[in-house]
Amino acid sequence: MGVKTLLTLEKANSLFSQYAFKTIEPTKDGISDTTYLAFNSEGSHVIKYYENATYKEIDAEERLLENLRHYGLKVNFVLAENKDNKRWKLFSYIDGKSILRPNFLEIRQIAIFLAKMHMFCKSNVSVKDVFDIKKIKEELQVLKSKNIKIYHQIKEVERIKFSKNIGIIHGDLFTDNAKFLSSKLSGVYDFAKAGRGSFIQDVGITALSWTSGSLAKRAYFLKCYNSASKVKLSKKELNSGMRFGALYYAMSRFNGKRLNYRELLKKYRDLV
Repeated sequence: MGVKTLLTLEKANSLFSQYAFKTIEPTKDGISDTTYLAFNSEGSHVIKYYENATYKEIDAEERLLENLRHYGLKVNFVLAENKDNKRWKLFSYIDGKSILRPNFLEIRQIAIFLAKMHMFCKSNVSVKDVFDIKKIKEELQVLKSKNIKIYHQIKEVERIKFSKNIGIIHGDLFTDNAKFLSSKLSGVYDFAKAGRGSFIQDVGITALSWTSGSLAKRAYFLKCYNSASKVKLSKKELNSGMRFGALYYAMSRFNGKRLNYRELLKKYRDLV
């Protein structure tokens, strides 16, 4: 989440007049879409503007959230949309805080959430591939034109292939996309990237962020995921998913001019 399109309080109230917002404030995390926190007498809400997604992708995300809520998973959901511009949507707000250094209890909850999401959404139809190989090749060429040295460190990403356990994945379940209250998972959000992909990719990317380089936490994450999933993943598969995630997001963040790509490259080197 973050801000690309500026929003004023007056504009927010014209978009969703029935909510009578008193204040709004921009969010700081993420780079994909514009999001603001909006406050009224009833509490907090999230206003989101989809910068690049197609209307089919926006509708698919909303259907996915409805499906996850149907199965009892804690996610945010759409409260309203602007009829004149459906790129503007109002979402529920999830109470709690994101965890920078998750403990074993928090890791267990996020692993089980992911396993249940994969189980419930395996047969769902999506309009996009999360990690489309053509787009990966295009991003690599952009990277190559910017920095040939970094390109050679990341180019392996297109060779890490996944052909099984395909279903609907989150694709971006870093620690800043979930919240906890008193160490209990209060919700997962930011499903803008969700679509078709391998569960191995999703588990690897999530473990990359949530286990902080700890072998003990990594093993526990995998154990908890496998305990709640019909699909049982091996340590080798987890490692390949983590390596893919480290390289993919290092590439994405370098191209997006975000300095924390170095942290991901270090994580990749530790995995090889």
